[in-house]
Formats: sequence, C-alpha cells, structure tokens
Amino acid sequence: MSTGSYRKRLAGGAAFAALLLAAEIAAAADYPPLPPRRPQPAAMAKPMAPAETMQPAAKAPALPPAKTVVMRRQPAPPSAPRPPGPPDLSKIAPADLKREADLRKEPLPDPRVAMSVERSAERVVLGLGGADDRAAAFTRAGAHWIVIDRAMAVNIEPAIAAGLDVVQLPIAGRTVLHVRASDGRELDAWRTDGGWRFAIGAPPAEQAKEDAADAIAVVRRQSPPSRRRLSLEGMEGARLMRIADPEVGDAFFIAMVAEDRRVAMRHETPDAVLLETAAGVVVLPKAEGVGVSLRGELLEVRKLGGLKLSDPSRMQLSAGDLIDSRLDPVAWREGESDYYKGVVERLARVNGTAAFSRNAIRMQLARFSLGHGFAAEAIGYLETAARSSQGAELGPDFRAMRGVARAMLGQYDLAAKDLDDPGLDGDPHVELWRAAALANNGAERFAAAKFNRFWPAATEWPPRYLLRLTVAAGDSAVRAGMTDAAARFLRVDVDPKKTLPKAKLGGLAVIDGGVKAGRGDFDGAKAAYMMALKEGDEPSRAKAELALIELKLAKGDIDETQAADRLSKLQMQWRGDRTEFEALKRLGELRLATSEFRRGFTALSEASRVFGGRFDTTDVHAAMTAGFERAFVDGGVDGLPPLEAVALFEDFESLAPPGEKGDLALATLAGHLATLDLVDEADRLMSHLVRRRLTGPLRGRMGVELAQLRVSRAQWREALSTLDQLEDDMPDMATAERQNALRLRAEAVAGLGDVKRALKILMQADADDRETLALRARLAWRAGDWVSARAAYRDLAKAGAFDVKTLPKALEASAVRWAVAATMLKNEPEVVDVAARFADRLEDKALAAALKALAAPSRVEGEALAAARKAIDQADALADAVDDYRAARKG
Repeated sequence: MSTGSYRKRLAGGAAFAALLLAAEIAAAADYPPLPPRRPQPAAMAKPMAPAETMQPAAKAPALPPAKTVVMRRQPAPPSAPRPPGPPDLSKIAPADLKREADLRKEPLPDPRVAMSVERSAERVVLGLGGADDRAAAFTRAGAHWIVIDRAMAVNIEPAIAAGLDVVQLPIAGRTVLHVRASDGRELDAWRTDGGWRFAIGAPPAEQAKEDAADAIAVVRRQSPPSRRRLSLEGMEGARLMRIADPEVGDAFFIAMVAEDRRVAMRHETPDAVLLETAAGVVVLPKAEGVGVSLRGELLEVRKLGGLKLSDPSRMQLSAGDLIDSRLDPVAWREGESDYYKGVVERLARVNGTAAFSRNAIRMQLARFSLGHGFAAEAIGYLETAARSSQGAELGPDFRAMRGVARAMLGQYDLAAKDLDDPGLDGDPHVELWRAAALANNGAERFAAAKFNRFWPAATEWPPRYLLRLTVAAGDSAVRAGMTDAAARFLRVDVDPKKTLPKAKLGGLAVIDGGVKAGRGDFDGAKAAYMMALKEGDEPSRAKAELALIELKLAKGDIDETQAADRLSKLQMQWRGDRTEFEALKRLGELRLATSEFRRGFTALSEASRVFGGRFDTTDVHAAMTAGFERAFVDGGVDGLPPLEAVALFEDFESLAPPGEKGDLALATLAGHLATLDLVDEADRLMSHLVRRRLTGPLRGRMGVELAQLRVSRAQWREALSTLDQLEDDMPDMATAERQNALRLRAEAVAGLGDVKRALKILMQADADDRETLALRARLAWRAGDWVSARAAYRDLAKAGAFDVKTLPKALEASAVRWAVAATMLKNEPEVVDVAARFADRLEDKALAAALKALAAPSRVEGEALAAARKAIDQADALADAVDDYRAARKG
C-alpha cells in the first residue's frame, strides 16, 4: 500500500478525538452554576478587582475586595445606594465536584417568606429567620453568604430594590443567600428576639468595633501527632452542613449557630482555613481527608494522621495564641539617638568585666544594635556570645534576635533556621519578619495575611526598616487582592523633613497605583505608575512598567501582541527578582494566547528553570500544559509548516499533560504528522506511545495505525512486530479495528513472500467489507488460488463495489482479474458475463482489449491470458507511479 493510500485510512482519527472532547464537554454541563442574577445597566457597571480572600488553591472570579467585620449599631438616615456591577457567570465548577449532591436544582417551598429591609446611606440591614433558627454569615471570594438552617423561599425583591446583587442558591433543606460584595461593603450579623439581622455596609464613623467577647475560642491540639486538630468550644446548639461554592468550585463546611458566636479572625494552616465570620464557623479544606465533626458544644477539624499545625511560616494565629514579643526595639534604643556613642560606652563595660559576665553585656550590645537597625553589628555580637558560651544560641531570645537580624539583611534562608521555631509562634515582631520572608519568596497571600495581622509591630522599628516593611507589605497585599489592607500599609508616618530615597518613593508609588487600580480608579493608577517610572529607582521602575502593561491591556489601550512585545523588552532590561519572574510568566501566557507557541513555551520554561527554587511555579507549569494541549490537541499548530510543528513537539514534548488528555494530545499529533506525510516522525512517536505510554482502547487504535503506516512503507517485519504487541489488546478493540489488524497482518505476511499463509489469515476475518474482499481477491490472485479469487470478486460485486458509472483505475484491473480467474476455471459463461458488464466501461484501452479477447469465441486462450496479464501489470505499475508522484509533490 502506498503512503498516499494510507492517508485515506486516517479519517477516523479526528472523529475519535472529537468524540472524547464532546463527552468531556457534556459532563461539564452536569454541575449547575449560580442562578441568573438581574442584569445591571451598562452605565452603572463598575470595574472588578480581585477579592480580599486568601484561598491558596482555587481561583475566584475577579472581584473588588470584601472584608467581614463585626459591628453592632443602628442604621443611619436612608439614602439611595449605588448598585453593583454585573456578575461574571462564565465559570462553572471543576470536574471533581460534578458528583456533589448538596448543590442541585430543587423546588423551593411556598409561599415566599418576606424579608425586612432597612436601608440607609451607609448600609442595608436584612431581617430574616425566626427565633429558633440557626445561622451563619461570612465573606469569601468577593461575596457575602447568609445561611439559615431552614428551607425558605425568600422574596428577595426588596433587597434587590435596595441595591444588593443577591440570589438565592438552590440548596436542599437550607436557605442560602449569595450577595455580591463588588463594592467592598462589610458584613455584620446579630440575633434579635424576632430572628436574625444581617447588615451589609460600612458602620457609622462614631461606632467602634465591639470587644471579642462573643468570639469562638480556637485551640490547637498538638498531641499526639496523629491526632493534631483544631478545636472550637461553645458550639452548643449548632448545626453542621457541607456546601459547594458554584463560582469558586470548591466545597467547605459551615456550622450554623443559635446565638451570636463567630470566629474573630482568619486562622490558616497547611491543611485547612477557618474564615473570619460575622456568625458561625466556616472551614475551607486545603488538603484531602479534612473533615469536621460536631459533638455537643465541641467542633473539631480533623484529618487522618493529624492536621499540619506546626508550620509557623504558613499559620495564622487566633487571639488566644498571641504572646508578648521577645523583641522590643523601642526599649532597646533606650532613648539614645547616637548609636556609635552608645556602642563605645557599652564596649567599655566589656573590657572591665570578668569573662563569665561579658556575655550579658554582649547581649545588651546586640539588643541595642538591633533596636537602632544595625543588623550586621547585632549578628556580630550574638555570634561572639555564642562562641564564648556553649548553648547560648539555643535560647529562644537569642534565636529570635539573630533570625530577625538576618531577615533585616535579606538573608531569609538563614533567618528561617532561627525563626521557624514553634516556640516563637505568635510573637508579633517574629511574625512580622516571617511575613517579610514570605513576601520575598512569592507567597503573597500568606505574607499579606501576616502583615495585616501584626502590622502594629512595624511602627516600633527605625524609619528605614518601617519603609522597607511598608513596601513589602503593600506589594504583597496588592498581589493578593487585599486592596484595603494595602491602603492601610501606605498610611505610614515619615519625617517630612527627610526626603524619601528613590527605592522607597518608587515602591510606595507602585503600591498606590495597585490600590487605585483595585478600586477602579484606572486614571489615578496610571498616574501613580508614571510617577514611579519617573521618580523611582530601577527595581521600582521595572515593577511600575509591569503593572502599567497589565493596566493598559485590561483597558484595551494595547492588544496582546503589543503587551507581549513590551514585556519582552522589560524582561531583557531587568533580571533576577520576582519582577522578571512575573514578566516571563505573563509574557509566556500572552505568546501562547496569540499562537506564538515556541516563544510562549520558551518564556515559561525560562521562568520555571530560573526561578523554580525561589517561587511557586505551579501556575507556570499549568500554563505550559494548557498551551501544549491547545497547540497539539485543539489544532493550534495546524497552520504551521509541518517541519516546524514537528520541531516544536520534539523540543517541548515533556509538557504533554499527564493522563488521558496527554495521551489524546500525543495521539492526535501522531495522526497529524502522518497525514502530512512526515512518516518518520509519525512512526517514532506512534512507536513510543504504543510501547511506553498508552493503555486500553487508545493503545489498540494507535497500534493499528502504526502497523498500517509500516505496511504502507513495505516495512513488513516492523508491522508484524507492532501487531504482535497488540495481542492482549485485541479483545477490547472494536470489531472494525480487529478486522483491520487481521488485514494488515495478512498484507505483512504476504509481503514477506508467504502468500498462502497470508490468505489463510485473511480468511479468519470472516468479513464482507470491500477492503477485506479486495485484499482477499488480490492475495488469491498472487497465490494462483483461482477458486478463492473468483469467489472474492463475486462477493465484491454483491457488495456493490462495481456499481458505479465510471470504474476507478484499481477496479478496472480487478474486472480483468475476475475474468482471468473464471478463464482458468474454464467457466466460459462467467467470462462472457464479466466482459459484457465491464468491457465498455474501462477507460484503459489495453485492459478493455484484453477483457474482450478473453470473451471472444474464436480466441487463442494462451494469447488472451498473456495479453490480460500484460495489461494488468501495466495498470498496476501506472497506479504505483501516480501514487509516488502525488506523495513526492505533497512532501
């Protein structure tokens, strides 16, 4: 079989890929999105920015910040609020939650329950539920959640009229309201005699936040390790439920409470997150196997083998965990402004003190130096003390000072060895510098959370370190989408007589731009970034350029190609820190989006290679895998020259996604290479897939295609070797594939010269399709088995192979072969009948003349047969030449 003929046999490959894709798309539709919201006027739609949440895994839709704050106050005089922007319902939950049964379309009870609404200039207060209802209220992913443990069909029209973007989720047995928090309004909840009240909006300026008397205590149970857990007491009367978020796509636990009980602050561990709430308890699992149990008044968050609670760099502490700091920079300065004079005085004491008492003075010198911000000098005194007294460096005070001093010098890896001591958990100054280390390593969410929690401690450090912490805190908050927190960090007192250095001036301008962009003030953000470009130092200018590119791209001032060109220039001009990493990552994403696959893969690969040991490159690898799938599964490389597509695959084959998607990507590419007549490359890839990667039906299909390719190239032994590897896969193959495999085996055996054995193999196929019948006739002809040949031609005629107005070239020769077989069997009537049916339909004059000669009454049989054989050979040679010519022209 020629390579040109082989191309015709690959038509099923694309259909197979399309079938798998259709099945996946159909499955994705099983999980319902949010109910439709009311459309808002386009003129009133506000820009959206990332919500103020810190979920480490799931990606929420882009929304402005929202924060849960507990307040107790009366509403102010009413005025009309501004409605939020339209929701983004373009995302649905991922595949791993399609089986969730808790979020489903079920009829709500009737009649509709009325909801009281009190509206003021600052907030809207919703009255809902009864005296015996339990409730939870919290904020996550840019939305407020109001949950009551009783099924009600709530009339939400008054809330919509009050300017709230609210829907009721179809949850069985519960009432769940989902209120978009796109304008950053806060959430509050409290119980009254008549039910629950939920306030959405800012509090009056004169009202201060209440004490945490109603806060639920969170206790970390550490022993034994296999039973580490979080315990929450005072949960009597609570009820527990599990729910899936239709927008974020994750599942979490909610404990609804009977009284005003809440979690006062966010508590984060490597395995689970306790959200800050206005009422109730919300547990977000971050790892497999996390569960929540409610026994009486105790709620426990558990995991098989114990929760991970001892990682201080990723833990947010509750109020009960805070401890007095071992560091006191203000007291250590002792009111002395002249550092060098104070050092000289203290060193004089060392010279006049006995050896066993000198370490106490050295520790005083270390504290004095650290309080003034001289970190290197502090480390020097500490190291001298450690050499003079064995075991001094094991003390928590020593480790806290040295760890903070190392962090101040930017030696974060060394600082981690001292600061990652569970005994220092909750120390405000230690947690503050841990946050600085997290920000340096790219863990923005965790860093921003720690900065936000322990920020008051920053004001005790000298101004240059306060500014440095401000830039680190503000930058991490902007990246984490915590716009309000970033704005808070910017409110830092600086001596007006002192001129800020360029590094700090540019850094503060970049943060200011991020805050304004998060709040929708794009013109103000642009002005801030331009100021950083003009007044800042080189690192600040690089950050500002990166942010400005993103801003202009989001506004539509530049397209993806222009943004990618500017990012490429930025990456060449600035190297070595997180700005380059972000530029490379974004550059790769944009290049892939514009189908510049090689340049996109190269940028992302460089980001992973250079920064893989410093930053989290999970998103980079995900982008590369998605780009590979788009290029080689979705047909992104179809427009490339064939050799360029092959080179791209060979350079980035390692990016193929794992599992079925990766298998489908490689199988699709292999078929694509074969259709382009890049047979060597297709053979190499198919062979690898069959031997090393594929399993199941896809392996059988790919093996048959590989054998077919090798038969078309007359590689008989290689084709048989491939078919031998598929013996165990035969039972799982479709009937058509099994028959095709038998035909290919017969062709390969015949190609090696054993035509009779090939014919015997083919007879096992027991098939009446035209390809099998034509091959059987051809092999029988070659073997001189005239009975089998004539029978095959008769079956071909019954199958309608000859029922066409103009016979193809291949069938013209077959008609003459049929007549020759009948002649050899002395069946004159059949020869005459074949000639009558086909002689006038043959365009090949030699074949037509030979057929007529075989049927002539006065013919000489030997001469007629010789003429027929000669005509058949000429026709076969011409067909092979045409196929070879077409293949050469296409290649």
